[in-house]
Amino acid sequence: MTAAAKGTLSAGAGSDASPTEKVVFNYIKSNFFRVIHVDGIIGGPGPRSSISVNFFSERLPIPTRQAFTLNSERTLGDEIQTERRARSGIVREVEAGVVMDLSTAKMFLHWLAERIADVERLEVEHRAMSTQSPTAKVQE
Repeated sequence: MTAAAKGTLSAGAGSDASPTEKVVFNYIKSNFFRVIHVDGIIGGPGPRSSISVNFFSERLPIPTRQAFTLNSERTLGDEIQTERRARSGIVREVEAGVVMDLSTAKMFLHWLAERIADVERLEVEHRAMSTQSPTAKVQE
């Protein structure tokens, strides 16, 4: 069971709950669900003992303005580079933010540590397989 699924459920006073009972969680994606690429995180403690985590992606700035010549056929010609306007530096586009209480943050930390260990284990296995000689792979 993942840390995100762990928790304490109270069956109520006087309950005859047995250890074989189960709880089923159904996951439904909200209308705002999306997958995002993350290059970094910024955030910190909130005013009510919460933790704010904001995920951002990094990219070079795109132009805020471009101008092009028009060909005789009234189609776009070359860009007029001197008229291009763009920000300087690197853009950090904040994609999503989450706010969680301390208990949830600790569960997230534990869950993330488990996933990191899983990926590191897979990388070791992959490296071991890629360093085997081609004949060793065939003999398996």
